[in-house]
Amino acid sequence: MAELDAVCAELKLDHEQAIVAAVSGGSDSIALLILLQDYLNRLATTQAVPQLVAVTVDHDLRAESAAEAQAVAQFCAQRKIRHITKVWNAEKPHSGISAAARAMRYHLLMEAAREAGASMIFTGHSQDDQVETYIMRQSRQKTASGEGANDLRGLAGMAVFTVLAKEFLLVRPLLKMRREALRDGLRAKNIQWIDDPTNLDTHYERPRIRQTRKEEEHQSYLTLIDQAAAKRTEINEQVADYWDANAQLVELVAPDIVLLDRTSLAAMPQAAASLFIGFVLAHIGGKNHLLRLEDRDFIYQTLSASQSSQKRMNYAGCVIEAGVKYHRIWREQRNLPVVSVAPKSKILWDQRYYIHNNSDEAIEVRPVTREDFHDFCMKHDLKRQSFFQPAVFSCPGIYKKNQLCGLPALRLQCAEMNDISVSKHYALLDNVLTGHDFILALRFYQHFGGGEFNPVANICRKFHKNRL
Repeated sequence: MAELDAVCAELKLDHEQAIVAAVSGGSDSIALLILLQDYLNRLATTQAVPQLVAVTVDHDLRAESAAEAQAVAQFCAQRKIRHITKVWNAEKPHSGISAAARAMRYHLLMEAAREAGASMIFTGHSQDDQVETYIMRQSRQKTASGEGANDLRGLAGMAVFTVLAKEFLLVRPLLKMRREALRDGLRAKNIQWIDDPTNLDTHYERPRIRQTRKEEEHQSYLTLIDQAAAKRTEINEQVADYWDANAQLVELVAPDIVLLDRTSLAAMPQAAASLFIGFVLAHIGGKNHLLRLEDRDFIYQTLSASQSSQKRMNYAGCVIEAGVKYHRIWREQRNLPVVSVAPKSKILWDQRYYIHNNSDEAIEVRPVTREDFHDFCMKHDLKRQSFFQPAVFSCPGIYKKNQLCGLPALRLQCAEMNDISVSKHYALLDNVLTGHDFILALRFYQHFGGGEFNPVANICRKFHKNRL
C-alpha cells in the first residue's frame, strides 16, 4: 500500500543485509509481513534488497501461544520467508505484566535482529493503535497529576521512526492505516490471521479502551495527536535553536556537573527552558523519563527569579544550586549502588555509566568515601581543592581488592585501571529515542555525548536517504 511504500522509500534498504518484521499472527502484523514482502519483491527488480525475517515473540503467557508461533512459522515457510521464534522463558512478574511483556518483546526482537544481521525492526502498529495509545496516555496523565494534561509531549503518539538502544531503527510504516482496511486487504487475498483472546480481555487496559471508544470520535483524536506532535516538535526546535544561538547557556564541567548561565536561562522562552531543564536533570540524575511539567516549570521560575541569595533544591536525583551568575547541578549522593563486576563483563552503574571490566579479576564499583578520596589524592599528588567534591562523591569509584584505583568520571585513574573502561549512559535517550525528539537529542549528544559519538547522526547517516 502507498503508506508503507512511502515510509520504506525514505530508508536505505539496499544497505541492509536483513530487516526484521515483528509478526504475532494478528491481522496487523500479518498485513505488515505481506506488504513488506510485496514491496521488497517490487524493489528487487531495480536494486539489491535485504532478506525479510519474520520474528514471533512467544510470551509464554497462554497455553496456545506456542501453537500460534508455530502457525506463523508455517505461514512464513509457505511464502519462503525466514522465521525466528523467541520465547520469554523467564519467571513472569506478579504485577505490571503488560509493561513487562512489552519490554521483553522489544528485548527479544533486538536479540533476533542481531542474530539475523538486521538493524531495522518493523512493527504493524496501525492508526487504531495510535488512537488507543493516545487515550491511555491521556488517562494516565490526568490520573498522575491534575495539571498533567497540560504537558502534550506524551500525547504526541508513536513516531514512525524510533531508535532502540542506539543500535536499531524501529519502523512503524502502518500508522496511517486503519486496522479494518488492513483486514480487508487480507480478506481479498484469502489470508487468515490469529485473534488473540487477550485483545478482548477487559482486565487489560488496551482492550478496555478498544471496546469503549466511539468510532465517531476517531478523527477528533487524530487531530489532537497531530496537534500534540506539532507542539512537541515546535518546543524541541525552540530549545535547539536557542542553544545554537546561545552557546554559553550550559557548560558541562564534568560528566555529572553542569553550569547553567543565569542570564541566558532567564531569557529563554519558558516552555523551551522548562524542557531544557528536564533534559539536563535526566542526564545528570540518570533518569529515563522527564520530571513532571509542573516541577520543571517551578524550577525554571525559581532559577529565573531576581534574587541574589543562593538556594538549593533536590529534584530527579539532582542537587540544583541557584547562583548569582551560574546555576550548578550535580548528582546527589543518595541511593548510589555498590556493585561487583565479574572479570570480562560489564554493568550499568546508577543508570549513568557502563563499567567494562576487561581484567582477570573482579572489581567493585561504589561511591567514594572522603577518606579514600583523600588517600587517593595524596598517593597521586593531586589537589583535592581542584575538584568539586560533591560531584566526586556521587561518581563511580573503581575499587580493586578494596583499594580505590580510579575515578574515571573525573578522569582520575592509575595503572590498575588499564583493563577497565567507563562510558557514559544517557538513560533518557540511549534506551528508547522517539523520532519526535531527534532534533533536540542531536544537540544533547553534541554537547554532552562527545563530538565523534552521536547516535542520532549515526542513525541518520546509516538508515536514511536524507535525514530522519
